[in-house]
Amino acid sequence: MKTLKNTSKRNLSFNPLVWLVSFISSVLMLLIGSMNSPLYKINEWGDATTLFTVGRCIKHGKVLYKDVYEHKGFYYCFLHTIAAYISEYSYVGLYILEVISFTVFLYFVYKIWRLYTDDNCVIFLPVWALFVVSSLAFCQGDSVEEFCLPLFTYSLYVMLKYIKEKKLSSKTVSTWIMQGVLTGIVFWMKYVLCMYYIGICVFILIYFVKRKEIGEVVKIAAFWAVGLIASSIPAIVYFAVNNALSDLWHVYGYNLMFGYKPNKAGIGYVLLFIVLSLFVCILFLISGFIFKAMDIGSDEENLLFRILNVANIIYVLVFAWKEKYVLLCFMSVFAVWFLSYIIILDKVVDISKHFKKLLVVFTFAAVALTFIISVNTSSINKKRNSYVQYDFADIINKEEDKSLMVYRCQELGFYMTTKTIPTIKYINYYNIELDEINDTVDGYIKNKEVNFVITCEKKPDILLYNYDIVKEESYENLSEKKKYYLWKKK
Repeated sequence: MKTLKNTSKRNLSFNPLVWLVSFISSVLMLLIGSMNSPLYKINEWGDATTLFTVGRCIKHGKVLYKDVYEHKGFYYCFLHTIAAYISEYSYVGLYILEVISFTVFLYFVYKIWRLYTDDNCVIFLPVWALFVVSSLAFCQGDSVEEFCLPLFTYSLYVMLKYIKEKKLSSKTVSTWIMQGVLTGIVFWMKYVLCMYYIGICVFILIYFVKRKEIGEVVKIAAFWAVGLIASSIPAIVYFAVNNALSDLWHVYGYNLMFGYKPNKAGIGYVLLFIVLSLFVCILFLISGFIFKAMDIGSDEENLLFRILNVANIIYVLVFAWKEKYVLLCFMSVFAVWFLSYIIILDKVVDISKHFKKLLVVFTFAAVALTFIISVNTSSINKKRNSYVQYDFADIINKEEDKSLMVYRCQELGFYMTTKTIPTIKYINYYNIELDEINDTVDGYIKNKEVNFVITCEKKPDILLYNYDIVKEESYENLSEKKKYYLWKKK
């Protein structure tokens, strides 16, 4: 393998082998590491199960924000609607969407690597997939950050390609429109993740200001805006047609800006988060120092990496520091730094000579290590009767009226296992402390609007008047053991 300095020597044409390796790596690593895969009975992560329930609600005609509450964005919610159309009573649809998304991500990781080295680097895609899927940041699969990875990586690839070819200019109109389109998609998935694209914009501004070409910045901004508007049209039209524009602003705007209350955490939790972050990223961070020491990237490329990392740090620490999955936003830059390991290994082993053998060995090793390292694989052999979701479903499904409410706790797949579509707007506990939500939720109980209620750890007084406990069960979810109660209307 050679580290190429002359861009004219790079053959970046279509390569079916790359797509095949990207696809197989995604299928295998996600089959083992994602709890949406057929190997798992259920995804035990509340975020994934809640979003899937929202997707099922939309499939059955409910209007997002108006009829069913969720503070994630339009495109992210509709991904789960697509998953529900594929398979409404399992998470296989989500697994398929993950495989598609991750395949594209790996393909553009390869495209970035090819800007620096030859096409033998394809054999490292399974290894890179292992690093990402096995990291603590991957969680149980299906985070919004995961689905943004191919968008971020494509955008970074385009920037690096033009920097290397010295073609960064406003003349590539379609490129800047596409960057705007991707920015809009990310905005309508989770708008604080747009920090990544703000980072790219800051780099573009610095790049052209240094050259005293402000006009280029204005033109690029105009094309970017066209793409941003274009990708926003489907969302605006959807809410306008459903007479829900006010709900869109109220939920995705006002509530998130003024009502969102992240969980309080003491200094112990902060330190734990830092340790976990280092555990996730330490090998990647080391690769960054090696990358710099080996002088692989140009000054302009390294400036772009620094700005993107600062943008991601702002996102993680200011907007979402308490959750491990937010660390996935760093993976596109880490993919570039990972090249340092590839180049070092190439000096030890003749990759060209042993290409096929190494590809097979790396793939099987990556699968085995994903099984060993991933925190999720301990759930592969769990029996159906060890899940409170299925135990409660066995009781609820015997009744003609299966109307259900998860009261002030996370929706962990109860609606899916009972094959019910919520008849109420607020289906879950949200980190949104607003009287309008709390009063409405309590009103469901007072008016006995559902036949069954599920609570966690608590027996709220408000339930005692109209509901009786029919079953209680301790359940360990993601290493946290809690007691769940199933209530039935008197």
